Amino acid sequence: MALFLTVSDWWMALERPEQIFWVTALVFSLLLLIQFILSLTGLGFDDDTDGYTSGHDHDFSIFSVRSIIAFFAFLGWTGVLMLGVGLNLWLAVLLGLLMGGIAMFLVAYLIFWFSRLGQESNLQAHDTLYQKGEVYTTIPPARTGKGRVMVKARHVLREWEAMTDGPAIPTGAAIWVADVLDDNVLLVTTE
Repeated sequence: MALFLTVSDWWMALERPEQIFWVTALVFSLLLLIQFILSLTGLGFDDDTDGYTSGHDHDFSIFSVRSIIAFFAFLGWTGVLMLGVGLNLWLAVLLGLLMGGIAMFLVAYLIFWFSRLGQESNLQAHDTLYQKGEVYTTIPPARTGKGRVMVKARHVLREWEAMTDGPAIPTGAAIWVADVLDDNVLLVTTE
């Protein structure tokens, strides 16, 4: 008599619903792992099916390849765990669907949040046009030198080089961005 079960003995001892949950959990967990490794190596796919588009505003979409894979992985593992502790099949399915739905929503939200974060990190000087800010280091008069200003655009506060056509603008003064000069230098005026 063998002391240890083989994998095939263990598999044959499972009922059909448990086998389905195990296959779902293992297959979709493997897909999640592959996606994670591809993302770390930079080989992951960043197409419209995942809510990523280059240079465009991103809308929240719950349906993407990543969120659907997360749904099935969590559905499978929840089903395995619930049947493992002796819960009724229908309750295990219901809890699996609930946990899968939560995982799907969270992954979709994270994709949306990271895409917005990436968009905000690509802030351009022209995004600061007509925005208010504050002088960080004194700006010399009549374009004779550059100072630095803090300007908030697209919910991001960033430091920029700045010049003015008028008199010198001291540190701490309120400014307004009137134009963007060559080399992304802001032309500012006092408010």
